[in-house]
Amino acid sequence: MISDAHASRSRMAICTALAGLAVTSGGWITAPGVAAAAPPKGNHYQCYEVLKQPAFKPRTVELADQFGKRKVEVLGITRICNPATKRVANAVYEPVDQTLHYVCYKLGKAEQASRMVQVANQFGTSTLVVGQPLELCLPSSKKLIK
Repeated sequence: MISDAHASRSRMAICTALAGLAVTSGGWITAPGVAAAAPPKGNHYQCYEVLKQPAFKPRTVELADQFGKRKVEVLGITRICNPATKRVANAVYEPVDQTLHYVCYKLGKAEQASRMVQVANQFGTSTLVVGQPLELCLPSSKKLIK
């Protein structure tokens, strides 16, 4: 059972083609030529492909982010992302909020020019070329039923 109970947290992410990563909870995006700030505190997420889902009625929504405003068609659920504990060497990164999950939905084609961004997180700083929006990820609650 998945619901949008945490939508009031006003955390929606438009996921784009960032080297195949779906949710960038630890990534911080800045404009090209501007050094990326320290990553914000937040959850790490492990995302899973959704293999079976109930019928989903596509709908059109308007989204706005730092790349612009656009109308897109939301086509269906693609993945679910759970808060995860990450261990690297001697460091342990516990979730800040164990209850905040994300459910990601495939978007129809949206016209957008490529953008260059710099991201910084625990794996380092990278300059990326970002293409078309692929997914809309909604803050969601999740209950394990099987």
